[in-house]
Amino acid sequence: MDNMNKKQKTIIRTIILLMCGMIIPVSLIAQDMEVGIKGGVNFSNLFIDQAEDESARTGFQAGFYGKVPVATNFAIQPELLFSTKGTNAQYAAGDIDFNLNYIDVPVLADFRLGPSADILIGPYVGVLLNNSVDTDGSFGEDIATLSRNDFSPIDFGFSAGFALNFNTLSIGTRYNLGLIQVAKSEAAESILGDSRNSLAQVYLSYRIR
Repeated sequence: MDNMNKKQKTIIRTIILLMCGMIIPVSLIAQDMEVGIKGGVNFSNLFIDQAEDESARTGFQAGFYGKVPVATNFAIQPELLFSTKGTNAQYAAGDIDFNLNYIDVPVLADFRLGPSADILIGPYVGVLLNNSVDTDGSFGEDIATLSRNDFSPIDFGFSAGFALNFNTLSIGTRYNLGLIQVAKSEAAESILGDSRNSLAQVYLSYRIR
């Protein structure tokens, strides 16, 4: 978090505190908690101003979720997910594939719409696990050898989506908007600018309990 200013750090701390406060009901009513697994397809972009063109990286998400009922037609849904992000960017000097892999922890407010539909919205925090940067063109060595240390170790933002429920199965779609600049080093910032993660998801979930 060394590359973040005071305002960004304050925002992250506030969001983490809010997320912790939302998770507290889990310990109070764990016997009513729904637990399941989920996975699906990710379509990620960075929307890089410096790039001449950009196409989405197609990847995946996989992990676990819990759903804690708080009131009639309202629940809190924390999740733990492995999630791929990044993009393919075209520059005058060639193409670059940015492959960024995160552990994401969303904590979502779940609003039930009738017997089979939910709206979910809330914050998420992500931790960068690893990355690869594949270049094709006349880029310098400092670009071709970008490592995890060249990218922000933390991603956080907001998530919103919609789900349809069919007994133990659910199908949903979600959009995640990152608020932290992805680039950390000068080399990364020279080609990424102030771009943030942007992610559309389609997923299936299966209720275990």
